[in-house]
Amino acid sequence: MIVTCHLVFYSVKLACGYLSSRFMADAEPSREPSSPPPPPPPAPLIIIPRDLGSSVDPPPPGAPPRRRLRIRLPSP
Repeated sequence: MIVTCHLVFYSVKLACGYLSSRFMADAEPSREPSSPPPPPPPAPLIIIPRDLGSSVDPPPPGAPPRRRLRIRLPSP
């Protein structure tokens, strides 16, 4: 049984090797480069805050003050 499996395996392997070499001989050589293209350059930094310690830019000088939302809860 084991001998039969080995014979079948090697027969199939030999047949596949023969067929692939025969078809590859008829194939045209590839014109594309074998190495992949280089990766794109990194994206530029988009957000540059004026204050490096803050995630939000302060208002420009002379701008009207910002309104603050005040929520008052009714007292019981």
